[in-house]
Amino acid sequence: GIHSAAKSKHRILAPLQPPLVDVPRAQPLLSNCFCLQALVRLQFDFLSDDALVCLAGLADRCLQLRVATFSGMKQQLEDPEEALAVLLAKLGDNLEEFVFRVDIETDMRPFLQSAWHPRLGALPNLWRGREALRRLELNWNAFDDDGLACITECCPRLEVLLLDRAEYWSDLALEHIVANLPCIRRLRIRSSTMLSDRALHLLGEEAAPRITCLELQASFMMSTYMIDQLW
Repeated sequence: GIHSAAKSKHRILAPLQPPLVDVPRAQPLLSNCFCLQALVRLQFDFLSDDALVCLAGLADRCLQLRVATFSGMKQQLEDPEEALAVLLAKLGDNLEEFVFRVDIETDMRPFLQSAWHPRLGALPNLWRGREALRRLELNWNAFDDDGLACITECCPRLEVLLLDRAEYWSDLALEHIVANLPCIRRLRIRSSTMLSDRALHLLGEEAAPRITCLELQASFMMSTYMIDQLW
């Protein structure tokens, strides 16, 4: 028990705080990873707006990663298009693989999966100088034909292009991919009301020898005859 002499003394309970250790040039949350000078590969899950704020003070193109994978819930990312812009603005020109996935809460999937996402056009400031990029995977951001033209012109060495949103693609998007990506090996094409048999003809005539894995979700204007010709 408590000694009788101590019972009359004023006592308070203070929270136990962990020891604080200063790390030179460190930033909180996400940006503190980049004080590691040898860091070339990063997988960061549970990305949020709060984590992205910490990157604001870093210089553009200062993060010399070769492989960068980010994922987060839509509930924690108010504007996934802005999140993509922030991440690409900070990642350096040595980037070889970039993956950005935005997941949807289970109860919201029936409402959000079929909804059209904001349209993204050409973003030359973000894609310029990324000749080293080999893999690009995005499941939320929806680029149109101009956006695809910009990506393929600035990233001519892409071997893997996996874009889940294609609602703004026309046959012209496939023209850009076929003409500008001589090294393409794996390609994902989702359904679009503006994709037709002409897109399949381009793939069959120009890109078939290069592509070893094609993930195709047939569009309304694609015939079964032309789809069969791909194989």
